[in-house]
Amino acid sequence: MKIYKALLQFSDVADGIIHSCDTIEHGGRFWLVPDWLEFPAEKVMRPIRIVCFDMYPHQKMIGGQQCDFVLNEPIPKAVLDGKKEGEYLIVENPDIAVPIPSVTH
Repeated sequence: MKIYKALLQFSDVADGIIHSCDTIEHGGRFWLVPDWLEFPAEKVMRPIRIVCFDMYPHQKMIGGQQCDFVLNEPIPKAVLDGKKEGEYLIVENPDIAVPIPSVTH
């Protein structure tokens, strides 16, 4: 499973900073993955939660080097923290495992 990058801003944090968030494709949809749990013995990592963004305005960046997607409108940071706000589709502890990326020096 490929891990993409999405750029987004938070609507409930007034810092104006553009944040990067891991993104995966699962079940035919694209999902933000704010945090991972690593399982070194199994050599995998699993998302703590995923947040679907397919139904919200976004752009897919073709040939982008820093990101693959840009969300056009800010989203509540609370959503990435797992708090239900609005109509966001959030899945806690999905049954997804991806290999831990190897670090090369």
